[in-house]
Amino acid sequence: MFTYRTLLVGLALVAGGACDGVEKDPMGESEVSAEVSTPSFAFSALQLSGSQVARSATLVSTLTDKLSLEAWIRPDAGGPALQAIAFNGNGSSNGYGLYLNSGALSVVVPGAGTVTCSTCRPGLGVWTHVAVVVNNGMWQFYVNGTLMSFSTTNLSVRRPTGGLSIGATMTGADGFKGAIDEVRLWNTVLAGPTIDSQMNVALLGNETGLAAYYRFDEGAGSSSVDATLFGHTLTLAGSPIWISSGAAITTGIARYALQMSGDAALSASAVATTATDNLTLEAWVRWDGGTAAQAVIYNGDTSSNGYGLYLDNGTPRVFVGGAGWVTCTTCKLTAGRFTHLAAVRAAGSWQIYQDGSAGSVDTIGPAPVTPSGVLSLASNSLGGEGLIGAIDDVRIWNVARSPQQIAQNATVSLTGYETGLVQYFRIDEGNGTAVHDVQGTMITPLNVIVSAGSPVWVTSGAGLATAQLSGR
Repeated sequence: MFTYRTLLVGLALVAGGACDGVEKDPMGESEVSAEVSTPSFAFSALQLSGSQVARSATLVSTLTDKLSLEAWIRPDAGGPALQAIAFNGNGSSNGYGLYLNSGALSVVVPGAGTVTCSTCRPGLGVWTHVAVVVNNGMWQFYVNGTLMSFSTTNLSVRRPTGGLSIGATMTGADGFKGAIDEVRLWNTVLAGPTIDSQMNVALLGNETGLAAYYRFDEGAGSSSVDATLFGHTLTLAGSPIWISSGAAITTGIARYALQMSGDAALSASAVATTATDNLTLEAWVRWDGGTAAQAVIYNGDTSSNGYGLYLDNGTPRVFVGGAGWVTCTTCKLTAGRFTHLAAVRAAGSWQIYQDGSAGSVDTIGPAPVTPSGVLSLASNSLGGEGLIGAIDDVRIWNVARSPQQIAQNATVSLTGYETGLVQYFRIDEGNGTAVHDVQGTMITPLNVIVSAGSPVWVTSGAGLATAQLSGR
């Protein structure tokens, strides 16, 4: 596994001016951009070799004007002169596509022509944000949030049919060679300041005018979900490779959570850690009431080993399998409110935290038996004692987090590179029946939790803000 603590992002050279109008075969050399270090909340991306495509079976948008298209790309050397980044339409007789045209950013409109920004040349091997906006038939090009040029030729778009394709046209033509991430298509005109302010932000998916949004954070598999609730799932053809992303998404937010009704379970195939001391469990939870014990996290076999974080009539407790309970006597959750909980075992003692503050515990607590079996979220290891409420941003550590670390990071989205972090479920997929561990570089998910029962994806109310940039 990679051990990088930061990832690289490209800054393209900036120049203004008008587009070159309708072009047949623009040429030019790619310019290598400067690189800076940045934390990233873009966990994985698609690596394409020119022969793969990601397709939506349903039409994403039928608009022919007043629309915007964005993506993070990392072009590689070689490949055809025309390389499709994204195309909305059938690719041959209608719609429009954002392209690299001999290295320059272009828009291709079948039946109307091509408009190219010759000064828009993303550097080879460098992650760059690109965007195009059409308003009254005039196209504007942006590189890394800066307006580079605008068209002087009106290209009329024919109403799109077929679907959306990424990395090639719907037929697989004009394949892109490089990596693509964070593709967003809007049924609205984005202003320059909006593009600049949002290009580094992981969106919720419910923003006004957002028609389709692909974060490519699955890290594995043959499909990618639409982060909006419109459900335009992409099917990946030609076996593209999942890689760690270098897109500079520097702001992390809680986008989604799972609503549990007490009959659902999230179950992995193995425990997260075998540690019995110097460990930490964390989660954001919204308890919706109930007097029975409800499991939030359980690492091991509830009947005989391991340990877990519970709610008992709204009171946070730790259960040690086969041994007993530790109760926070000064903690109490408010029904319907998202709360951050943490349980830390250090030097043989347990400590429970609510919203970053340590509570009083009634006993030092029993020593756990080495965990074996499975990791369970929102239930015990047998699928019982289900959570009634919502769960989000689950973190499991094989180190004892200090009171300062608990308090400072309770409202901070992590990068996944933090020392001692062994499992991190952001629960931001937004649909589907699996959540992924996004710890580390996300070349592949370290674990997949498959939902049982009937959990529901909801917008999260967890109070997560931006990345912690130091003290990892």
